[in-house]
Parts: sequence; C-alpha cells; structure tokens
Amino acid sequence: MPKQWTRRDFLRTAGTSLVAVALDKSWSWQNLAADSSATARFYVGTYTDTSSQGIYQGWLDLKSGAMRTEVAATKVVNPSFLTIAPSGQFLYAVNEVTAFDGSPTGGASAFAVDGESGRLRFLNARSSGGQDPCYITYDRAGHFLLVANYTSGSFAVLRMQADGGLAPPFPIVKHQGSGPNRVRQEGPHVHCVAVAPDNRFVIVADLGIDRLMIYAFDAETGSLSPAKVPFCAMPPGSGPRHIVFHPDGKSIFVINELLSTVARLSYRPDTGECVVKQIVSTLPRGYTGTNTDAEICVDAAGRHLYCSNRGHDSVAVFRIQPGSHQLSPVQHQSTQGSFPRSIALDPSGTFLLAANQHSESIVSFAVDKKRGTLTPTGRSTNLGSPVCIAFMP
Repeated sequence: MPKQWTRRDFLRTAGTSLVAVALDKSWSWQNLAADSSATARFYVGTYTDTSSQGIYQGWLDLKSGAMRTEVAATKVVNPSFLTIAPSGQFLYAVNEVTAFDGSPTGGASAFAVDGESGRLRFLNARSSGGQDPCYITYDRAGHFLLVANYTSGSFAVLRMQADGGLAPPFPIVKHQGSGPNRVRQEGPHVHCVAVAPDNRFVIVADLGIDRLMIYAFDAETGSLSPAKVPFCAMPPGSGPRHIVFHPDGKSIFVINELLSTVARLSYRPDTGECVVKQIVSTLPRGYTGTNTDAEICVDAAGRHLYCSNRGHDSVAVFRIQPGSHQLSPVQHQSTQGSFPRSIALDPSGTFLLAANQHSESIVSFAVDKKRGTLTPTGRSTNLGSPVCIAFMP
C-alpha cells in the first residue's frame, strides 16, 4: 500500500540539489529592469532544510516566460508562505516551525521591500500563535494579517504597524474535532484563511475537521465572532486546503487536498453563508496513482480556475461558466517537474508559474486567455525547495 504522506513528510523529503540561484542564460536581461511593463517581479517562499537560503525574488519576462531569480532575504527559517501588502512596500512570511523564540509556536516575519533592488529588509518577527504556520494573508483594508497554524489547528490575527512591523497575535482561535483519515485528520489542521471581498467575513479551511469555519470580522479592531451559520461541512475525508473567491464575490472555490477535488460553493455576502453546489475531481479519468492537491487560483476575468496536483504532477484547468460559475474540465498540463506546490498567475494573466517542490524548479506556461489552456514555454529556473510564489501587486 502506498505511503500516506503527512505535511512533515513533505518537509523532510524535499529534494536536496545544490542549485540555489539560477539565471536563464539563453535570454538577456540587460536594460529590462527599467521597463516595468516588460517584466513582472515575484517572490518565492521556500523550506530551508535543503539548499535554499531563505526568500528569493524573481523577474518574469512577459514576452518569453524566461525567469531570473536571486536571494532577497537570507537567514529566514522555513518561509514557506508569503503575502505582499497592497502597497507593495512590505512582505510578510510565515516561519513554519514548531518552536519559535523559546515557545512551542511558529513565527511570522515582516520585511520592508526596497523599491529599486527588490531586496528585503527585516523589520521584526512575532509568534504566529500556533505551530507550523502555513498560510498568511492580509485583510482587505491592509491593517491586519491572518495566519493559519497547521499543526495547532488554530489561526491568529496580527496588527500591521505603521512602519510595516507586526504587533503580537490577537485573537488566537483554536478549532476542535477530527476526520476519518486517521493519519492526516487526527485533529484540526487549519490550512487557509480567506477574507471576503467586502472585508466583513473570514472563511477558514480546516483540513483536519472537513469544515470551512465562518467568522464575522471587525475591520476596525481585528476581532472575530462566529457567523450566524458558523461553518460549511465538506464531504468526510476531503481535507479542505485552500480557498479562492470568484472575482464577482458570489462564489468561492475550495481545493480539497485529501480527495483531490475542487468544490464550488455559493456565497452570501450579507451573512457569510457558504453552500456546496458542485464537486469535481482535479484528476483525469482513469488515473489510479497517489495524489494530493495543493494550490488553487482563478484568473482576473473569472473565466478559468487552476489547481495543482502533487503526484499526478499537473495543473488541472477548468472553465467557469458565466453566471452559474459551473466548472467544466478543460486540460491537465504536466508541470514538468515533481510535486507542484504553488501555482500563480502573473498580474497580467499572460503566464502561469508552477513551483515544483521536490524537483526544485519553477516552470513557466503561456496562458491562452480565451480558452484558459496552458502551453509550456520551455523556460524554467532552479531553486531549492520552492513552495510559494507571490507576485508583486
């Protein structure tokens, strides 16, 4: 029987190649830095128990899909997930560890972004309020950060200070319960915190208890309270991992790690209530190998949805039906590497990048904006254990 992988297995068994910084030498970057329309800047979060040195920055050529990467911040332990403030002036990273500053918790680190070089200047770090933080995002007003703590089954709110630094976490909300998968669902495992477009509600994906927990959010104080309908149950054993809102705010899409499915849910902005309307597999018909899902993203036009498959090592592409938001499978594109963790569309929607964690590569794909399909560009860059890609706003 195939081994059932846990989150910590993923961390321990990531590849160990020695290539940490790479340049696509078949293409010249000279003079492009001054032309912001020609390139898109992105940052990469990594696990640092391999050859990675911390957080990297990269440039994507918006004509060819070529990439260049270099170290942006060193001596950052396991900055596995990143988010960038709406202003572009600050970047925040989780420190996915079980002990931080002498306490049984993980961390969250704040950095100032140098507008010219893109290098990161460390500001401060705080407890994340739980062990192994794996997701970080900001509220729509850009005043608070919300952090998901996987191992502790909790999430926390941290205020962003005027200088970009972080205040201590408050409040810390811990879930209770378990699921049918005894290896992965022995307790709660918060994996994602998504903020509604109007900033009134927070939807929390808990992989361990097969629920989306729904909280009313006070954008002035950062406080939380259970919504009138406090949760939406997913099918047993699903393992909800990440959430994305449709651009019109009327639907949300949830990728379920353990059953390799994506769910479409209706969303009521007045109450925060979510109702499951459709569930489809992220895998091609007839596939019998092992797989766990990872990332999900939707294009800016709300026409296509993308999901990463780890095991099948592909990106599943779906068409989103206008109006109903019904999902229809379009394509399964190989990521040309092993264990694709993060996938991200550049702000123009011209390219999709896939971070192959185990083969230690980031690969670019051209996006057909009409059909949503992906075509390999033949361009890639090598990087130690890449797990998160965040484009500069």
